Amino acid sequence: MVEDWMKLPTGELLGVEGVHQSSDSYKIAQAVGVGEPEPESQGSKWLINTYNSGSELSEYDEPADGIYEIADGAVPIYTGNVWQVFSDISAWDYDSDYITDYDGNDMTQMAKLVLYDIATQVIYLYAQNNDIEV
Repeated sequence: MVEDWMKLPTGELLGVEGVHQSSDSYKIAQAVGVGEPEPESQGSKWLINTYNSGSELSEYDEPADGIYEIADGAVPIYTGNVWQVFSDISAWDYDSDYITDYDGNDMTQMAKLVLYDIATQVIYLYAQNNDIEV
Protein backbone atom coordinates (compact mmCIF):
# COMPACT_ATOMS: atom_id res chain seq x y z
CA MET A 1 0.00 0.00 0.00
CA VAL A 2 1.25 3.45 -0.87
CA GLU A 3 1.49 5.82 2.08
CA ASP A 4 -0.04 9.30 1.67
CA TRP A 5 3.36 10.99 1.98
CA MET A 6 4.62 8.93 -0.98
CA LYS A 7 1.79 9.84 -3.33
CA LEU A 8 2.34 12.21 -6.19
CA PRO A 9 -0.36 14.75 -7.00
CA THR A 10 -3.24 13.00 -8.75
CA GLY A 11 -3.27 13.68 -12.44
CA GLU A 12 -0.03 15.65 -12.42
CA LEU A 13 2.55 14.47 -14.92
CA LEU A 14 6.12 15.16 -13.96
CA GLY A 15 8.50 16.73 -16.45
CA VAL A 16 12.06 15.57 -16.95
CA GLU A 17 13.96 17.98 -19.21
CA GLY A 18 15.50 20.75 -17.14
CA VAL A 19 13.35 20.30 -14.06
CA HIS A 20 14.59 19.80 -10.54
CA GLN A 21 11.98 17.56 -8.99
CA SER A 22 14.33 15.18 -7.26
CA SER A 23 11.85 14.91 -4.38
CA ASP A 24 9.42 13.28 -6.81
CA SER A 25 11.97 10.73 -8.01
CA TYR A 26 12.80 10.05 -4.35
CA LYS A 27 9.11 9.44 -3.62
CA ILE A 28 8.84 7.07 -6.56
CA ALA A 29 12.02 5.25 -5.47
CA GLN A 30 10.76 4.88 -1.90
CA ALA A 31 7.35 3.69 -3.03
CA VAL A 32 8.73 0.89 -5.21
CA GLY A 33 11.64 -0.08 -2.97
CA VAL A 34 14.72 1.05 -4.86
CA GLY A 35 17.58 3.33 -3.88
CA GLU A 36 17.10 7.07 -4.06
CA PRO A 37 18.97 8.39 -7.10
CA GLU A 38 20.98 11.59 -7.20
CA PRO A 39 19.05 14.57 -8.58
CA GLU A 40 19.24 14.82 -12.38
CA SER A 41 20.93 11.40 -12.65
CA GLN A 42 19.93 8.93 -15.35
CA GLY A 43 18.20 6.84 -12.67
CA SER A 44 16.18 9.83 -11.47
CA LYS A 45 15.15 10.72 -15.02
CA TRP A 46 14.31 7.09 -15.76
CA LEU A 47 12.02 6.84 -12.72
CA ILE A 48 10.21 10.05 -13.68
CA ASN A 49 9.94 9.07 -17.37
CA THR A 50 8.67 5.62 -16.46
CA TYR A 51 6.13 7.11 -14.06
CA ASN A 52 4.97 9.56 -16.75
CA SER A 53 4.61 6.74 -19.27
CA GLY A 54 1.78 5.45 -17.09
CA SER A 55 -0.39 8.07 -18.80
CA GLU A 56 -0.43 5.69 -21.78
CA LEU A 57 -2.64 3.31 -19.79
CA SER A 58 -5.65 5.29 -20.98
CA GLU A 59 -4.97 4.00 -24.51
CA TYR A 60 -5.63 0.39 -23.49
CA ASP A 61 -9.03 -1.30 -23.26
CA GLU A 62 -7.60 -3.26 -20.33
CA PRO A 63 -5.12 -1.05 -18.43
CA ALA A 64 -3.70 -4.12 -16.66
CA ASP A 65 -2.44 -5.39 -20.02
CA GLY A 66 -0.83 -2.03 -20.74
CA ILE A 67 1.33 -2.08 -17.63
CA TYR A 68 3.53 -4.87 -18.95
CA GLU A 69 3.83 -3.49 -22.47
CA ILE A 70 4.67 0.01 -21.23
CA ALA A 71 7.17 -1.41 -18.72
CA ASP A 72 8.88 -3.38 -21.48
CA GLY A 73 9.31 -0.17 -23.47
CA ALA A 74 10.74 1.64 -20.44
CA VAL A 75 13.74 -0.66 -20.06
CA PRO A 76 16.85 0.90 -21.64
CA ILE A 77 18.14 -0.83 -24.75
CA TYR A 78 21.83 0.06 -24.67
CA THR A 79 24.13 -1.70 -22.21
CA GLY A 80 25.68 1.50 -20.85
CA ASN A 81 22.26 3.01 -20.16
CA VAL A 82 21.04 -0.19 -18.48
CA TRP A 83 23.95 -0.19 -16.06
CA GLN A 84 23.79 3.57 -15.43
CA VAL A 85 20.11 3.36 -14.39
CA PHE A 86 20.68 0.09 -12.52
CA SER A 87 23.47 1.60 -10.45
CA ASP A 88 21.79 5.01 -9.95
CA ILE A 89 18.78 3.39 -8.27
CA SER A 90 20.77 0.69 -6.43
CA ALA A 91 18.75 -1.97 -8.21
CA TRP A 92 21.06 -4.71 -6.88
CA ASP A 93 19.16 -4.38 -3.59
CA TYR A 94 15.74 -4.74 -5.24
CA ASP A 95 13.89 -7.98 -4.43
CA SER A 96 12.82 -8.98 -7.94
CA ASP A 97 10.53 -11.86 -8.83
CA TYR A 98 12.22 -12.10 -12.23
CA ILE A 99 15.64 -13.19 -10.99
CA THR A 100 14.38 -16.78 -11.15
CA ASP A 101 14.17 -16.34 -14.96
CA TYR A 102 17.86 -15.48 -15.14
CA ASP A 103 19.95 -18.24 -16.73
CA GLY A 104 23.30 -17.01 -15.35
CA ASN A 105 24.98 -16.29 -18.68
CA ASP A 106 24.31 -12.60 -19.26
CA MET A 107 24.47 -10.09 -16.42
CA THR A 108 23.06 -7.31 -18.61
CA GLN A 109 19.99 -9.46 -19.33
CA MET A 110 19.60 -9.96 -15.57
CA ALA A 111 19.79 -6.19 -15.04
CA LYS A 112 17.14 -5.65 -17.72
CA LEU A 113 14.84 -8.17 -16.03
CA VAL A 114 15.19 -6.32 -12.73
CA LEU A 115 14.55 -2.95 -14.40
CA TYR A 116 11.48 -4.42 -16.10
CA ASP A 117 10.16 -5.55 -12.72
CA ILE A 118 10.82 -2.09 -11.25
CA ALA A 119 9.16 -0.41 -14.24
CA THR A 120 5.98 -2.47 -13.75
CA GLN A 121 5.87 -1.30 -10.12
CA VAL A 122 6.40 2.35 -11.10
CA ILE A 123 3.60 2.21 -13.67
CA TYR A 124 1.35 0.44 -11.18
CA LEU A 125 2.10 3.32 -8.78
CA TYR A 126 0.98 5.77 -11.47
CA ALA A 127 -2.24 3.80 -11.88
CA GLN A 128 -2.88 3.87 -8.11
CA ASN A 129 -2.21 7.59 -7.85
CA ASN A 130 -4.54 8.34 -10.75
CA ASP A 131 -7.38 5.99 -9.76
CA ILE A 132 -6.92 3.72 -12.78
CA GLU A 133 -8.20 0.21 -12.10
CA VAL A 134 -5.72 -2.46 -13.06
